[in-house]
Amino acid sequence: LTYQYHPFYRLALEPEALDVWLMRGQALEAQEQYTAALANYGYVLSREDRHSEALSYQCRVLGQLGNTEAALKACDRALR
Repeated sequence: LTYQYHPFYRLALEPEALDVWLMRGQALEAQEQYTAALANYGYVLSREDRHSEALSYQCRVLGQLGNTEAALKACDRALR
């Protein structure tokens, strides 16, 4: 996989590529960079506020950060 075809490279060409924003969020989450992960999921939700995958990831990260109330709200929105 060359740099040219790396999914994150797509963001330079297609800043609205929501799937890449989700992948970035997951990569940051795996590195325990929860605030940065939330920012990526938040970007997706700013473009598509009912994006269930972004909401479920947001729920998980908020839970990791101990923000149970916000996590439950995100989970509830993801299920609707």
